[in-house]
Amino acid sequence: MRIFGLKEVSEVGCVVAIVILLVVNFVIGGFTTRYVLEYWGTFVRQTRVEVPLFPCMLAGLFLGEVTIPAAIGTFVISAFLDNPAY
Repeated sequence: MRIFGLKEVSEVGCVVAIVILLVVNFVIGGFTTRYVLEYWGTFVRQTRVEVPLFPCMLAGLFLGEVTIPAAIGTFVISAFLDNPAY
């Protein structure tokens, strides 16, 4: 199979690359989704909010593209906000 004018790309290599990207999105997206939900939930409710990791990982598959930059923004904003419950 030819992709983007490259010589030959193996179908197995494409599948492996897609699986690696999905696993990375599952893990990193899950942890960042959890971080964002716990920080802002704690900030709004003024009590500690605990979010289970596995549902966040499932959500991270679909929301990872949004929550990864949101986690970076949350980290920067958290330097200026006082969130004593977190």
